[in-house]
Amino acid sequence: EQENDSNPQLGYAQHALAQLKQIISSLSEATSIEDSLQSQTPEDFPIGLMLKHYLENTKALHTGWNLDYACDISTNIQVCGDGFMIEQLMDKLLSNAADFSDGKLPITIRCHVLENVIQIVVVNSGPKLPPGLELQVFDGMTSVRMLNQDNQTHLGLGLYIVKLIADFHKGRVFAENIDSFEGKAVEGVQFTIELPYHR
Repeated sequence: EQENDSNPQLGYAQHALAQLKQIISSLSEATSIEDSLQSQTPEDFPIGLMLKHYLENTKALHTGWNLDYACDISTNIQVCGDGFMIEQLMDKLLSNAADFSDGKLPITIRCHVLENVIQIVVVNSGPKLPPGLELQVFDGMTSVRMLNQDNQTHLGLGLYIVKLIADFHKGRVFAENIDSFEGKAVEGVQFTIELPYHR
């Protein structure tokens, strides 16, 4: 510590190195997910069951996240793809919501069946996306914030991975700024995943 005080350049160098390591690890994670998606054979799995188990486990594991979830997708609803990859997608969405949340609203997850897609909605209260970034936020190198709360460089690669996995399931993902949710006034961001299903 004292050495850094007398030589600020050393401190900067150490910080830059830590950031570089984080960038490399994010990139290699994105690459390995891309690779495994390319070699994956999609199979049917019961998405409602998978999401219920995932959300129960995540709520128990991440007590600090303050999750509020409801999932009314019946067990006979099948999505063609890979359940483990959907867990990865949810991990990225929820850790993104936790990073941005101002704590005024629990991180809220709603899973429904619509006419021809299942819909997963993740909402956090907190700062809105800058205008025009609603679509760009899923591009690999777009960064809404250069620093995470834990002071690590963030490349927006988590959301790029979300889009990769949604594309693999022939679905779509979008983000929007909100001023209310379920009848309550709240400022924040809503992420929506839609995936085709069959019975």
